[in-house]
Amino acid sequence: MRKLALRLKLLWALLVIQMLTAIVWGQQQSTISDHAASSRIAWWRDAKFGLFMHWGVYSISGRGEWVQWNEQIPVDEYAKLAAQFNPDKFDPGAWAAIAKAAGMKYTVLTARHHDGFALFDDPGSDFTAMKSAAHRDFVADYVAAVREAGLRVGLYYSPLDWRFPGFFFPDLYQQNARELRAAERQGVARAVLPPTQ
Repeated sequence: MRKLALRLKLLWALLVIQMLTAIVWGQQQSTISDHAASSRIAWWRDAKFGLFMHWGVYSISGRGEWVQWNEQIPVDEYAKLAAQFNPDKFDPGAWAAIAKAAGMKYTVLTARHHDGFALFDDPGSDFTAMKSAAHRDFVADYVAAVREAGLRVGLYYSPLDWRFPGFFFPDLYQQNARELRAAERQGVARAVLPPTQ
């Protein structure tokens, strides 16, 4: 009986090691077939040091980008934050200067987080910085400032949108899932910018 238990433990340990090896190996293998994309990834890996900024309408609460989810704030109540969103001290030039002075090679800004609030002009959505109290395309200003500082630009765009329960349960909320997919295609197309020179 002890031999069987020992063999089972050994088999279990080998399976765990094999699984972990497969995970690590899979993360190291590039799935990119486009040479230009592959060289951009190589540049990013070589750059090593950059700035990732979570910033958006959730900043008003001062409780992080997951505040809506963590505190289960209803969508309609959370949407009211847009009427307050007018960051008059927004200075992407200062952000870029700090990043450059620290030796960073790139910055990434959340163009849209899981709450669905877009920091750019997205005509397919009413939940944007352009339709907030700010009436401003923060992504365009950020991109211009970061490029002017000689840094590479990155944008984080989340396809998840807590306003659409169809994201989590597409079979239960089929129409909602279709609306999300349509909005997603429009938003991604608007957020994508031409590559740096």
